[in-house]
Amino acid sequence: MALIKLNTRSIPDDAVTPDKVSQNLGRRNLIINGAMQVAQRGTSHSGIGGGGYYSLDRWQYQEGGGATPEYNFTQDTDAPVGYSKSLKIECAVADTSLGGGSYSQIGHAFEGQNLQVLEKGTSSAKKTTLSFWVKGNLLGTYAMTLWQADQSRQNTKSFTINQTGVWEHKTITYDGDTTGTIANTSAEGLSLKIMLHAGSQYTGGSEGVSSHSTTTNYAANHNVNFSSSTSNYIKFTGVQLEVGDTATAFEHRSYGDELLACKRYFQRIAGGESGITVSAIMNAQMHNSTFVEGIYKMEVEMRTEPSLECVTGTDYYGFSRNGALDTFNSISIDSGAGSPRQVNLYNNSQVSGTAGQSGIMFSRVEAAIVSLSAEL
Repeated sequence: MALIKLNTRSIPDDAVTPDKVSQNLGRRNLIINGAMQVAQRGTSHSGIGGGGYYSLDRWQYQEGGGATPEYNFTQDTDAPVGYSKSLKIECAVADTSLGGGSYSQIGHAFEGQNLQVLEKGTSSAKKTTLSFWVKGNLLGTYAMTLWQADQSRQNTKSFTINQTGVWEHKTITYDGDTTGTIANTSAEGLSLKIMLHAGSQYTGGSEGVSSHSTTTNYAANHNVNFSSSTSNYIKFTGVQLEVGDTATAFEHRSYGDELLACKRYFQRIAGGESGITVSAIMNAQMHNSTFVEGIYKMEVEMRTEPSLECVTGTDYYGFSRNGALDTFNSISIDSGAGSPRQVNLYNNSQVSGTAGQSGIMFSRVEAAIVSLSAEL
């Protein structure tokens, strides 16, 4: 084996040296789906207003204060070198008359139990560094906030888009917060907010060097209204939040790893796949003559017992058993009787059979989409 002479020590050329350490830190990115690879809900959503998870996995749109814009969210193939996807946001319906408390933003929430490394509330509270790629056509300064909802504390920094239609790499470092605590639970402990537009109630302050609770600082220095024109667009990818005051190279994770991480918060069970009309959901049986049910076991353990999202429609779903077929319009969940690992799904209004008969419950059309959500 060849040896490299370093001072008075001989080190094998395949040894871990400081420059190699920076590339092998492992799972240092607190962001899930930062490369915008996973889109379980679909790759395109148009005319979205009011807020919700209509974006790519783990990225939530939020608005309030009387805001009325609508946006299109797309998983775009335009990306900087080394990436294949980005999140594209376009203004679909403009809102030019912003109220003082009006805002719209994209958020990414973190479980508290994953943030204990930050040592929040202690004298040794850790700094965090955010790095990302951004491209847009509305030049100006945008607020980027770390927000702790339960204690109404935030640390706001800003970034500027300097060139139209050019991918720019940005780095922001946040000081650690020596006040308060983050509960060691699966509930939201912190979230990242990317401001799109903000009213004067949030832009009257100035960026501080540490966390604070003043509302006017929430979007300090933000000076653009992304909802001002339907020609506005912005794209993000390579979003990384890590402990420390230095941005390291983006932690590229495989699509499979990112998909599994996303499924802790959302799992598409059936439907929504182009050209596929029949999707098996689970084995089921007749509980009695008018009640069919089954236990669905999650692909990965979810953050908490999930809720059901079910698109309804005439004969969207079926139960095949003993040579017979029942069709029905919807599926229900036995709320409170499940766990992060399994739930009971059923229909008790449109089936008829013999108690004890077993079979397969399935979706019958592409539009019959069934999902489980345990989002923060």
